[in-house]
Amino acid sequence: MTTDEAQTDQGSAAAAILASPGAGAASHDMVAAHDALHVASDSLRAAVQRLHADEDDAWRRYAAEADDAIARMEAELAVSAAKLRAERAESRESLSAALEEAARTWRARAEGIRLQTRLGEMEARDAGLVALEDLDAAGYRLAKFIHVVAHDVDGFGTTMVEHARNVIDDVRAAVAGLVLVARPDRDGADGDDDDGPPR
Repeated sequence: MTTDEAQTDQGSAAAAILASPGAGAASHDMVAAHDALHVASDSLRAAVQRLHADEDDAWRRYAAEADDAIARMEAELAVSAAKLRAERAESRESLSAALEEAARTWRARAEGIRLQTRLGEMEARDAGLVALEDLDAAGYRLAKFIHVVAHDVDGFGTTMVEHARNVIDDVRAAVAGLVLVARPDRDGADGDDDDGPPR
């Protein structure tokens, strides 16, 4: 799955959560606004993509930074929707589904940052490695708690939901990490091939 496809999945999942049964009348306005934002983000991303081949360094830097800004916004919205789903969970199964949504967003963000880190210049690679460390730590805590929820058949309750909210907040903070990427030439550059965080 490409990064763009993952971001599309994030947007669809977030809209589905907002439109879930019992969400209330106000959720319909949120879904419509979310859909409009997603369409606008796709259009902006397509326009920005053309700038990556521009001969002007400043335009290419802008394109890279705009790409990351769009990715961060969509990731944060998706994680916030997953947090909403977790807070409204009425069973261990629905809580697990919310945590899996957060995990999908984490994986998509990690994939995007790994790609940026490989393409970026030295300063951007350093920033990318720091962001990946934060994502890795949040992902480890999330995976560990997903395992707990899956196996603690009698543990569902207020404490578990509160813990889920805290874990998802960690993921949200990690996916919001800023990575500035400057592409050194129009063809990109081959960076060091690190393995990145576990998937």
